[in-house]
Parts: sequence; structure tokens; C-alpha cells
Amino acid sequence: MYILMILTILLISFSALLSIYSLYIYNISLLISSLSVVTASISGLIAIMVLKANKDNERPFIIIKPNYKLYGVMQISVENHGKEIAIIEKSEVDNQIKLIDGEIFFDQIKGMVIPPNASVTFFLMHMNEYNKSHKNYTSKGVIYYKNIEGKKFQNNILFNIEKLGPT
Repeated sequence: MYILMILTILLISFSALLSIYSLYIYNISLLISSLSVVTASISGLIAIMVLKANKDNERPFIIIKPNYKLYGVMQISVENHGKEIAIIEKSEVDNQIKLIDGEIFFDQIKGMVIPPNASVTFFLMHMNEYNKSHKNYTSKGVIYYKNIEGKKFQNNILFNIEKLGPT
């Protein structure tokens, strides 16, 4: 995709130079031809950019966020907001988050398959423990995952519940 964009930009540049040259030698037919190539190339470049934007919208996109859907328990959710299946490969974070049962959250999600627009939720802590332990649940880093075809993606993640408080 990027190669097509680079080639199109080179074609636009060459055609623009040809247009300038046609003005220099007073050749109107060459000027019209080169300007039409510039116009067609710009249209092609826009089409390439639209195709790339549509392809980016179809990719999996992993988000990690707190979840308050159960009364008295704070949860942590892994959500796939993309339109393809996401397979989590690994994560590199500065602080490992412990779940309510003592397991490490990022170890639990390694290898997990998350369908499009779906989420997986884990119990994080009881709300009555929030005031004494909320600072232990701040983590930032990168999560690595792939789609079903093996194309690899990564997102920066930040999980922080310090300012949320028990609601």
C-alpha cells in the first residue's frame, strides 16, 4: 500500500515537472496531457488513502479498561473493538496487575482469542478494598496481538483506577 502511495507521488511530481517544461516550450497539448495525469494521479492517491483507512477500520483493536457492572466488585475488561478476531500474544507492562484470586492479569490473557466487538472480564478487587490498594493497579505498556491471518498489531495501554474511586 505504501509503495503505491510513493509511486503515485513520484508520478505526480514527474507530471508537474513535465507541465512546467511544456509551459517553457509553449506546447499546450503536452501541458493539458501532463495536467490530466496529475489530476488522475491525485484521484488515485485519494482512492489509495480511502482503501487504507477502510482496511485500518477492519483490524482488531484491543482496549483494557475497568468495569463496574457487578455491584461491590471492580472488574477489568479486555475488549476487541475491531472487526476481526484478535489473538493476544504478549504484553510488556511496567506493573503486573493481580486479580482478586491472586493470578496475574497479563498472564491470564496471553493466548486469548477475542471475537470482534466482544470482551472478556476478570474480577479485579472488592470495592471495600479500593482505598488501600488502588495504587497497585496502575500499569502502562504495550499489548501485542494478531488477527486470524497472522498479521501483527500492537497498542499502547494504560490502566489506571486511582481517580475513579468506589461508585
